Amino acid sequence: MHGLRAFDIILNSAGFDPAWYDGQYPDALRMGMSPQQHYEAFGYRLGRGLSAAQPRLEPDTSLARALARTPVISYCTPIMNRPDDIRTTLAANLEENRPLQEQVEFVIAFMDEDTETHDWLRETFAEDIASGYLRMLLLPPLESWHFGKAKNMHRPYARGAVYSSLDGDNFVTLEETRQLLEVHEAHPEGFVFHHFTGSWGDGSSGRISMPIALYREFGYDESFMPRQYDEMDVLLTALCADPDLPFVRLRTDNHGFSSKRSVRFMEEAAVGNPILELDAPRHVAPANPKDEGYVQADRSMAAMTSFNQGLCFMKNARTPKMRTTYLELAIAGRHRVIDTVPREKILATLFHMQGVPDPATLEIGPEDVCIFACMKNDDLFLPDFYAHHKALGVAHFFIVDDGSDVPIGQTLPHDDVHVFRPKVGNFVTAKGLWMEGLMKAYLDEGQWALTLDADEFLDLPEGCETLPALGRLLAERGQDLQAALLVDLVPRPDVTPEELDRVETDFLSIFDHHVYIDSPIAKTYAQAGSIKWAFGPYAQLSWHLDTRYHGFGTFDALRKIPLIRHQAGRHLNQGFHTLHYTDGRKEPGHEIWDTDLVITLRHFKLLKLFSTTARTRMAAQVASAQNSQYHARTTANIAKIFGDGGEDKLHQILALPSRPLADSVLRGLKPMEFRQKTDRKDPQGTV
Repeated sequence: MHGLRAFDIILNSAGFDPAWYDGQYPDALRMGMSPQQHYEAFGYRLGRGLSAAQPRLEPDTSLARALARTPVISYCTPIMNRPDDIRTTLAANLEENRPLQEQVEFVIAFMDEDTETHDWLRETFAEDIASGYLRMLLLPPLESWHFGKAKNMHRPYARGAVYSSLDGDNFVTLEETRQLLEVHEAHPEGFVFHHFTGSWGDGSSGRISMPIALYREFGYDESFMPRQYDEMDVLLTALCADPDLPFVRLRTDNHGFSSKRSVRFMEEAAVGNPILELDAPRHVAPANPKDEGYVQADRSMAAMTSFNQGLCFMKNARTPKMRTTYLELAIAGRHRVIDTVPREKILATLFHMQGVPDPATLEIGPEDVCIFACMKNDDLFLPDFYAHHKALGVAHFFIVDDGSDVPIGQTLPHDDVHVFRPKVGNFVTAKGLWMEGLMKAYLDEGQWALTLDADEFLDLPEGCETLPALGRLLAERGQDLQAALLVDLVPRPDVTPEELDRVETDFLSIFDHHVYIDSPIAKTYAQAGSIKWAFGPYAQLSWHLDTRYHGFGTFDALRKIPLIRHQAGRHLNQGFHTLHYTDGRKEPGHEIWDTDLVITLRHFKLLKLFSTTARTRMAAQVASAQNSQYHARTTANIAKIFGDGGEDKLHQILALPSRPLADSVLRGLKPMEFRQKTDRKDPQGTV
């Protein structure tokens, strides 16, 4: 049983005295509830009063009737600092639909502090507010406008059997309301209705309706970019969840899912819901009509469309192959977002702004190197991660906290550590987006960025003691990036059980070895897709150090490109294994290993195998691999390593030939010395 959803009627017309209620009914205080919370949950149903002037809620009063209304349709309008919209449309909408007012409520949710407009609405429409035909919600302002978040604000409050979205500048005709009532009556078991007329810019594309239960179940995806494709996602997600749910739309060739990309997804996902097409009722253009091509004309809006559409298709994909395809669409969209959203707007687009440093206040010099990272629940590594890289000369740490249980700012309370909380995207789709957004906001063209995960500790090559010194050396060589070799660290073969018991608190001293396989490379290894892609004729280099392949038979790319100069059109790979370009440049190939200079990344991933607590945690993630935050191949590899038989796998690793870090083999590596000679039979240079 729900509480009183329409307490706003009391606040805006009858008034409520919380002090009187607390004194009159002490059970609210005993239950730890505010007077308003208690009245909404219990007091209303008990017929309790609102104030000394109205000590009882009598059932035959106009207020009681307003609170007990059961409208069929809730027209829901979110407003944030757009007073002209609602001042233009509200009176017309109320008068237009007055013949059906017993079946309709208009719910305006203000998410601003525009008290002048709030007072205007109360005074101008006092009778409609008192009757419950018009309702006004005053909700906390959004940090910045986001269609999905704004449209979800009505979920706890709408009382109608049907939710119907209505933007502030939309007009809704009596004929449109009658049509929606007829659809609801004909399909009481459920439906989704897109009111799009086929004309982009006429205010109809964002108008959708569905039973209130579906709206509350699915709602708008708040991980989307602030605008574009949000309403299509609600429709498609509901249709994919229930193949029998009718899809109601207006009869037009240009319906919302008529694009080639949408048609292809519908076919691949076998979306075969029954479709009901209706003749378009009388429609009135919005107060702020747009041109047909307004989305295409705005490059950043078109980019957001691609990103949001990719997310929508990916989460509704039926197979891993489909999921990968639409993940690539989302990634292409996020690249375009970085390319097109202005530098001065990128932070507010991607992050919550509370506590965010103003880029103008940070002095980042031309030789400074800054770390950009995305982390979650990595507090085990963070103090040592910070100390190690600070000693190498890192100037600033820009870290995206993807929902850590212990906020990273508490673990690293340093002036040069800047922590950001994302408000769009998720790890698998937006890790690179978040980090590139920070680079765009805080770095000038050509400044150095170092991208690392929390369990990666960079070691410099011989002859370089600091990162700025390495940057100067690379500049002398004409390089704007530097490859790195990812090296999984392991304990020494005779590690004791007592040492393993403290592995999580003393990992730097316990994980002091790395595997080194000093044997000819196997052709099957050299020809594996990920190895050929990452190393080509330098595969021998990877073979010597590939702990996970020799221990578990998995193929992982040990190649990283963590140190880059920030440049427009240059984009990060999810795992930092390569770079992507949107300006015509080719991605780096295996020629990056044709050098006598390499940096190594000590990788502590296998700590999770040697730690009983962490191994249990990873096994649980394997069991729920369907919800993995990693890409499909990475998820499969994690399952091989951390699935059943963890103890046996621990011994498999310790049995591999290894060398101590103190031997300095890694620091003196010269990748070009590992290149295999090529011949006609074996152009990749493998044996």
